[in-house]
Amino acid sequence: MLKLFCFIFMIFFCSCYESGDKIISKTSNEKKIDVFFYEINPELKKNKENIKSNEYFDFSSVATEEKSKKKSDVLMFGRVPFADVREMYNTHQPLLDYLSEKLGKKIELKFYPNYSKMIDGIIFGEIQIAWFGSVSYIGAIEKLKNTNLLCAPIAKVFRRNKSYLQCDIIARKDNNINSLKDLENKKIAFLDPKSTAGFILPLAMLENQNIKIAEVSDKNFLRHYGNIVKSVQLGKFDAGATFEDAYFTLLPKEEAEQIKIIAKSETVPFEPICVIGTEQYVNANASKLQNLLLNIDDKKILEKLGIQKFIEANANEYKALEKLIQKVRRKNEEIFE
Repeated sequence: MLKLFCFIFMIFFCSCYESGDKIISKTSNEKKIDVFFYEINPELKKNKENIKSNEYFDFSSVATEEKSKKKSDVLMFGRVPFADVREMYNTHQPLLDYLSEKLGKKIELKFYPNYSKMIDGIIFGEIQIAWFGSVSYIGAIEKLKNTNLLCAPIAKVFRRNKSYLQCDIIARKDNNINSLKDLENKKIAFLDPKSTAGFILPLAMLENQNIKIAEVSDKNFLRHYGNIVKSVQLGKFDAGATFEDAYFTLLPKEEAEQIKIIAKSETVPFEPICVIGTEQYVNANASKLQNLLLNIDDKKILEKLGIQKFIEANANEYKALEKLIQKVRRKNEEIFE
């Protein structure tokens, strides 16, 4: 009788594994995006769909109709999410609708878990338009050097009356960290090795002052600015590197008031939107797409994206950043392998 019971239980357990738990148990680490911030922020728990755990979110399952059938009348727009992916679909849809209407082609959003995967997607021909981070744009240019593909910046964002970004290094107000020097041997939360504000700029700041922090490993890369600000607020990290005022934007007011900025980086141009393809494709489409982005007159589209407007971008603006990246990489080769 006991053996029969165990046999029935095992059949039931295996059935559950293959059905309800399939996504969790069989999704690879490459497809994981931590949503620590969204899971513990009580305000976001009001919307169960938005706080459904993205830790095991399968990015290959969304906006990927081209996997089963390549459609020449569809343009794919690549992005790496900085917020909940469901929320970002909503904020980007007005822009996609606008471009689709003007171009006479459907444009779909395709998310990637990190910039490395998005650059791989470019090489595999998965996307024709990409909204990069400033550093990841440089990374894409490097990777495409030995291919027949071009990555041409056509526009960048203008937000908070600025065309450039800075990195904030933040800490809790009640700790003894008040300057970069206080970060010696401390634990710092970063975003991604290819992030501008989330890694390259803060690392350059620390190296310029010869400050050695605690060892940087995968555990330091939280892959979401919400994770970084929340982890610092909870004291899980001594400090964190974010875009300007991220803590104020991503935390509830009472939690944001517990955070301070201890340092700001030099400025670099805001993230570019690029047209990707062969030289012939880029020459035929870059100007048209650029004009559409620069001449958006529907303020609701821009407000949804959290920007004031798009302005012209060109490759030369990012040369100084390219040199900075090369300098940082020479000193930290193991992180960029």
